[in-house]
Amino acid sequence: MSYLSKENNKKKIYSLSIPPTQQDPFLHPFRHSRIIKHFDRKGNACHALNSDGEVDFYLLLSDDEDIEDMPSAHEEFALNISKRHRVELELYYDSMLKGVFCFDLNNPMDVHNLRCVIEKKSINIYYIYRFEREFVCSGIKTVYLPGMLCYDLQRHLDGQKPLLLPAFSNRLADDGFIDRRVLLRNAWGFYMDFTAFLKRAGSLEEAEEIVTRHILHALHRMQHSRRPNVKNDAVVLWLGRKVKVNRNNLPSEFYSIYLSGEMITGNKDRDYACRIMEDALKEIPEFIMPYWVSPLEEESIPLVVLQDGSLSRIHLSHRFYALADELFEEHYLPYPGYESYYRKVLQSKQENGRDTKIYNFLEIRREKRGFSTEPLTSEEILQLVKRGGEEDLPRVFQNLSRVKAEDMDEVLVTLCERYKEKIEPFLLPYLSSDQHALKAVAILGLGMIESVRAIPALIGSLKGPRREASLAKYALALIGEKALPHLKKLLDDKKAEIRIRGIETLALLGSAQAFDAIKGMKSDRSAKVEQVRKRALSRFKGQFA
Repeated sequence: MSYLSKENNKKKIYSLSIPPTQQDPFLHPFRHSRIIKHFDRKGNACHALNSDGEVDFYLLLSDDEDIEDMPSAHEEFALNISKRHRVELELYYDSMLKGVFCFDLNNPMDVHNLRCVIEKKSINIYYIYRFEREFVCSGIKTVYLPGMLCYDLQRHLDGQKPLLLPAFSNRLADDGFIDRRVLLRNAWGFYMDFTAFLKRAGSLEEAEEIVTRHILHALHRMQHSRRPNVKNDAVVLWLGRKVKVNRNNLPSEFYSIYLSGEMITGNKDRDYACRIMEDALKEIPEFIMPYWVSPLEEESIPLVVLQDGSLSRIHLSHRFYALADELFEEHYLPYPGYESYYRKVLQSKQENGRDTKIYNFLEIRREKRGFSTEPLTSEEILQLVKRGGEEDLPRVFQNLSRVKAEDMDEVLVTLCERYKEKIEPFLLPYLSSDQHALKAVAILGLGMIESVRAIPALIGSLKGPRREASLAKYALALIGEKALPHLKKLLDDKKAEIRIRGIETLALLGSAQAFDAIKGMKSDRSAKVEQVRKRALSRFKGQFA
C-alpha cells in the first residue's frame, strides 16, 4: 500500500470539517453544520475531508447500540456502484449493515474524497451519538480498506467496467477426461510479469488478489458467452508459475495461464475464449501477449473446466500426475535426470500418503508443490513459517488463529526476522481483531518490525484496555524515537491513567528526548501520576541530567 506524505501532498483541499477531539468531542454547529444537517434530515452516515487530506467517516449510532464496544469491533466493507453517477460504500458490523456512505460523482468534492480514499487506502471512523440536543463523538478509529475494494473503486472512477465473479459448481470435476490426447494438445498461454507487478502493487496478497479477480472475471464472461465455440466446448484453465532471467540477468517470476479446449485451435480470431481472457488480463500493464504453447511442456496443471455453462474445479488424482510425468519425460524432458513438477508432486504425495487437492487459483506451495483446502495445524504453520517463502504469507496469516499459544512467540519472532516490513500489511488488519491473541500478535509484531505507519493505531491501543495497553507500551518502545511526538501528547491527557501510560512508555524508550519530555512535565495534579513520574526519572540514574 502506498501513502502520500503530508509534505508531498500538494493538492490538499482544506475544509471546515475539523474533526472532534477528546478535549472537544462535540460536533460544532458551524464547522460540522453539513454533517449535523445530514444526521437531522437524511441518515446516519456522512463523510468529510479534513485539513490533513484524510477522509473522515461520521457514523451516527442508534440509542440501542453499544457505544463502548463499537470502536473495537471488526468492520466489513462493500462497494455498490449500481446506481448511475453514485457510489455507495457500505459499512457492516457482524454482517449487519450499519451505514451507507454516498458519493455523488457529479460533485467534484465527493470525487476528490473518493480519490483520497484510494490514495490513502484508509479512512477515519468517528462514532457519534446524540446527547440531548447535541452530537458527541464517543471514539475514533483508523481503518485500512481492503486492497481489492480500492482497486474496484479506482476502475470505476476511470470508467472501466466492474470485475464480475463466476458461479462455481459445488462439485469437483473428476480428472478422468484428461487423457493423453488432452495432455498433449496445445493451448493459448497468457503470461504475467509478476515480479514487476508485485513491485507496483506493493504487497503479495494484493497483487495475487488482483490477478485472481481478472481471471475470475474472464471465467464469468466465458460462462455467460453465447458463442457456440465457447458455449459448446469443454474449456480447461491451466496454471503454471516459472522464473526467467531478464536482460539485466535478474530473475523475474511469471504467472502462466493457459486455455485449452476441443474448439480452441490456435486461430486467435476464432478462439473467442482466448480473446475473452486476453481482454481481461491486458488491463494489467505487466501482461504479455498470448502464445500458442503446450501447457504440459511448461509443467502447468489444469484447475478449472467450463462445460455446458457449469464451472467446476478439477480434482487432480494420482493418475493425472503419473500420466503427466510419463508424457513429460517422453516428449519434453530437457535433459536426463531432470525432475519435473509432476514428479515432485508424486514424491510429495507418496511422503504424505494422500492426494493433492486444489486450494486456490494462484497459491502454489513451493514446498509441497500442491494444493490443500484443509486448515493448517499449529505445527504445519510453524514449519511453513520456517521453510516457506513470501508467497506463503497469505496462507500463514489466514490460519494464524490456529497457532497454539505455546507456538505463537516462535511464529511471530520468525516472521519478523525473516520478512520484516513485508508482513506489515498482514499485521495491520489484526489490530481490529476481536480475538486478544491475534491483536497481541499484531501489536508486538508491528513493534518488532518498527512500523511507523502503525504508530497512531498503537497509541489508540495504549489508551485502550489495560491488557492491550501493556503490549502497546513495549511495541512503541521498540519503534523508538519516531513514536516520541505521539507519546509526548499523552502527557497532557485529561485521564491520569493515560498520562501514566505515556510516562511508562517514554521510560521504556530510554532516550535523552524521552527523559526531557518526562522531566519537562509540570507537577501533576494527581499524586499517583507524580509518583510514577519521579520513579521513571530515577530509572535514568542521572545519565541525561
